[in-house]
Amino acid sequence: MNLKDQDVLLLVVLTSTSAPPQGYQGLADFTGISLSETHSSIKRLDRSGLVHKGEVGFKAHSQRALEFFLHAIKYLYPPEYGPETRGVATLHHVLPFSEHFPEETPRTVWPDAEGTQRGTALIPIHKYAPSIARNHPQVHQTLALLDALRAGRNRERTLAEKHLSKRLSQP
Repeated sequence: MNLKDQDVLLLVVLTSTSAPPQGYQGLADFTGISLSETHSSIKRLDRSGLVHKGEVGFKAHSQRALEFFLHAIKYLYPPEYGPETRGVATLHHVLPFSEHFPEETPRTVWPDAEGTQRGTALIPIHKYAPSIARNHPQVHQTLALLDALRAGRNRERTLAEKHLSKRLSQP
């Protein structure tokens, strides 16, 4: 059993939002992933020990998710860059990084026709990441932290580890 891109995206959603969407239909509506794929993703995440059925909906095993993000994401999703394009900002221009890096830091974006930023393209971990990020800042921030783990230099990776650890250790 191998995890798929949509599995990782659902894990990000479940670990990022204080009140994650409930049930398969709620997750499907939130992400834009089909209901059948959402069901299959949750089954794979459950088998891998990253998610379990809670009293209401699904819950991520935070410590296991953290371990997965910190140690596997850079190997599963090595950075793929493209030419300058319009898209949704990631890395240095998303909180918490925007607090630590100057505005003139070169932009990195996920290609997206509805994006408002221009910068070097970085292919996201899932094609629906930009549209989810536009509507859900907490998910956007977590995806940017994962991009720092997979594409950042040592300073960005250290900052991402610190922020992910803090986010996922909160009850």
